[in-house]
Amino acid sequence: SYVDAGLIADMEQNIQDFINNRKWTNDDFKVEERIQLFIGINLTEIPSQTYFKGIIQVQSSRPVYGTNYQSILLNYIDKNFEFEYSPGQPMDYNESAYMNNLTSVLAYYVYVALGMDYDSFEKKSGEQHYEKAFEIVNNASTSGITGWKQADGTHTRYYLIENLLSPQMGKFREALYTYHRSGL
Repeated sequence: SYVDAGLIADMEQNIQDFINNRKWTNDDFKVEERIQLFIGINLTEIPSQTYFKGIIQVQSSRPVYGTNYQSILLNYIDKNFEFEYSPGQPMDYNESAYMNNLTSVLAYYVYVALGMDYDSFEKKSGEQHYEKAFEIVNNASTSGITGWKQADGTHTRYYLIENLLSPQMGKFREALYTYHRSGL
């Protein structure tokens, strides 16, 4: 199905504004301390003019202390991405309730990226952000959209955050810190 390029441009701008203009933590960051977050959306199916299916790739990086280059923390491909979007649609999001899949998926990956970033600066300090991502999973699990539930397979948003919060991943999370503070 054909989609107007203006709709895609509007969607792209709204996604950027949603992520960049929202305060995701109570901490203050200098411009050079901000997380570099890349979100690539590949639309694979357009069942209607307002409903989209595709793949979302999320990549985050952080500055390496004392240098001018970045180190990748997260590089994840989610093949279960579907959402509704209409021109001029407000990007509604509520931390304690599911509003829509687009903003829920975006907020989820922002919190995962924040968790990994915080873990890389202080051992296991990303916990609060992972917990927010897990809350999004719990709220969205009743939406009926694939990718939020345990039953949807092993490569889902549910399992990514469940694994990051698992005590068995404690050594991985500590390694994020050790690698970025001592290794680089």
